Amino acid sequence: MRPVVTPAQMRALEKTEIETLGVPSAVLMDRAARACAQAVMARMQPGGCAAVLCGPGNNGGDGYWAALWILRMGGRVRVTAFAPSTGDAQTGRMALARLGVPIEQQFSGLDGCDVVLDALFGTGFHGALAGAYLEAVQAVARSGLPVVAVDIPSGVDGATGQVAGAAICAQETVTFACAKTGHLIFPGRAHTGRLTVADIGLDAPENCAQQIEPADLERRWLPKRPQDAHKGTFGHAALIVGAKGMAGAAVLAALGALRGGAGLVSVGCGEKSVLPVVQQAAFEAMAWPFAEDETGHLRGDDDFSAFLAGKSALGLGCGLGRSDGIASVVRRLAQADLPMVMDADALWVCGGVFGKQCVITPHPGEMARLTGLPAAQILKDPIGIAARFAKENDVTVLLKGATTVIAAPDGRIRLNTVGSPAMSTGGSGDVLTGVITALLAQGLTCFDAASAGACLHGMAGRWAGQTYGESAVTARDIAMGLMQLRG
Repeated sequence: MRPVVTPAQMRALEKTEIETLGVPSAVLMDRAARACAQAVMARMQPGGCAAVLCGPGNNGGDGYWAALWILRMGGRVRVTAFAPSTGDAQTGRMALARLGVPIEQQFSGLDGCDVVLDALFGTGFHGALAGAYLEAVQAVARSGLPVVAVDIPSGVDGATGQVAGAAICAQETVTFACAKTGHLIFPGRAHTGRLTVADIGLDAPENCAQQIEPADLERRWLPKRPQDAHKGTFGHAALIVGAKGMAGAAVLAALGALRGGAGLVSVGCGEKSVLPVVQQAAFEAMAWPFAEDETGHLRGDDDFSAFLAGKSALGLGCGLGRSDGIASVVRRLAQADLPMVMDADALWVCGGVFGKQCVITPHPGEMARLTGLPAAQILKDPIGIAARFAKENDVTVLLKGATTVIAAPDGRIRLNTVGSPAMSTGGSGDVLTGVITALLAQGLTCFDAASAGACLHGMAGRWAGQTYGESAVTARDIAMGLMQLRG
């Protein structure tokens, strides 16, 4: 996993390095500038010209010092100063002046330039660009020139990834020491382009978020199976899912659990409306019949104790429905002494009652219902809201999205960026529920099962998109992708 820090954490790292360890701030700026210059030089021909746009503060300073490195590497520069500079930034600006490099005081366009180095604002930026900054960013967009952003594209909030108005769309962003949260949350992620993390000699803090990588699966969570393994080695996943008209949700959850590696999978479902479909479409799973009410939903007075006996984990909610009877079922099952996943309709009717060892998997709309906040607010601060909810309710939150946020009750955060737009299809979340249930059944903790499940699910979605085309993928294709990954 790769460390991910907030802008505040990054400032604290720099302060410690400078004040406690005695490393001159100019040394850190020079290291950062060199990495930016290398990225610029890789995007233009020898002798080409880079437009270096320098704003206030250290981000502008990185731009001045990067211009010095571009000159040393054989390039040419056209530097615009959008604000006065002080400290290390002023030192770099004066060095350019001594070399005879003119510093433009007003932005006059990009004629004759091959690459833009965006050093206007750094990760501490909030709000909207205006005035000369806005005009410059709009001119960069019109130019079509490749852009390398210093630390983060200007106009993107470094903590939340939010964009209020215009922002730089970079082909590459060079950041320092660690990725920032704003790089990984949309819309900031879309503006970041290729993210290069340059080593400038700073170590990540122990309490920072982590970005999940595919290599983590085998290295951390899915070790090679022993030669003497048998079906009992990998747990028995139980699913209570499906209703009349939603039997497909039960099938998809079952396929997710089967492909997720559970040794045994049992599906508790309506005897008439769901069970025959499950036995035909996911026949490797065992199906346990429960009585239905007149609407085709499970009855609220059923006894589930025999079904749950001997099971290792429980997945609950996919396609169950939202009746009063289902609410009773969900709240009683939340008391089961099993690690569990609560998804979809279970989250709708649970009334804030969650399992003792529980992963919840809401999308932003469901999270809005759980928290009472507008969905738009969830999208603006998914990390903060997921973290608070996890702590306050003692659950692991997997907040779905193009960047999935996994938050543990103890404050740990993981971000999953593995996935594909192909996964924007009905039933995808049902497969995910099955996968996480299977991983819980195999003994993973709630936090690790949610993390590994999100990554596996994303890799399978990526495979399906590449195989069938992003607009043609179904949730069953994602389940098939799990087979390709784990075959």
